[in-house]
Amino acid sequence: MLLCILLASILWLIQAMDATYTKKVRIEVEPPTLPLKFAIDSQSGIPTSIEIAITARGDELFSYSLEELFTKDQALKLAVDTMLLTPDGGYISIGKEELLRQIRNTNELFDSYFDSGSDAQIRLFPDFASFSYAPLIERKVGVFFGGQIDLGEESNRMLVELEMKPEVVTVYGLATSIDSLIQAQGLISTDTNRLIVKGDSVSYHRVALIQPSGIRLTPDSVSIKTVVAPLRYNTFVISDIKIRNLPDGYNIRLFPSAIKVTFLAVKGISIAEIANQLHPYVDIDELTEGTRKLKVHLPNIPEEVQMLQLEPDAVEYLIEQQ
Repeated sequence: MLLCILLASILWLIQAMDATYTKKVRIEVEPPTLPLKFAIDSQSGIPTSIEIAITARGDELFSYSLEELFTKDQALKLAVDTMLLTPDGGYISIGKEELLRQIRNTNELFDSYFDSGSDAQIRLFPDFASFSYAPLIERKVGVFFGGQIDLGEESNRMLVELEMKPEVVTVYGLATSIDSLIQAQGLISTDTNRLIVKGDSVSYHRVALIQPSGIRLTPDSVSIKTVVAPLRYNTFVISDIKIRNLPDGYNIRLFPSAIKVTFLAVKGISIAEIANQLHPYVDIDELTEGTRKLKVHLPNIPEEVQMLQLEPDAVEYLIEQQ
């Protein structure tokens, strides 16, 4: 009895394996890579995946499915004949036969079972792919430093020079993409992350550029040269405090009549030169009832001066009629 059941099972399996079945396989699709002087203008006709319906004998499908379990999924990277591309751009359509050929060329397992000589029937859904392409245009665009220099939280140092090379890069893209870039920002920015600078010396850094969508940059990074110098405290006295908005027929005396200026600057800076650029003043229009002091203002502080302090920062006054 057991032998009969075993023989019946074997006969059923042989018959089942000889029957015809349909198996569906889905593969991911990637857009083609075009030569550097072209770009895909519209890829709405390129499906994200293609379903392959394979109709074949059961033994073929069983063996294929078994090997498929141990094979890494492969995406279909579309390919185009570059000889078909025209300088002014155009439209490319890839039909069923060409799609099937490319699937076989990129999927060794599929091709080993269902090559062009196989009796299997292959159907694709969708069975075509298409896209339009256009030539890239070239422009020169300036670069600006969009990051931040980090000298450390408690650093008595100062960035005295920042040099970037190159200051202009070549951008490649579709006319619409480059026009959008020019209208939106006009310049290419470096990476916005903090640039940590250590030590009091000259240092060089390679910083990536932010690549706008649809744009290719050459080069895609720039060299940043930073020069950092230590700061030291400097002090001098200013006795020439200007008076603004004093009515005619009046004199004013300030107490004290001179103020001390303290600031941080790099070593070697000329204190006399800094002093000549500072012009403190008090403004009579700021007087209100009960005011006993006038604030000392110091406009146009030089960029090379850090942490400037005035002592005092307000002075008493005496206004006398002439």
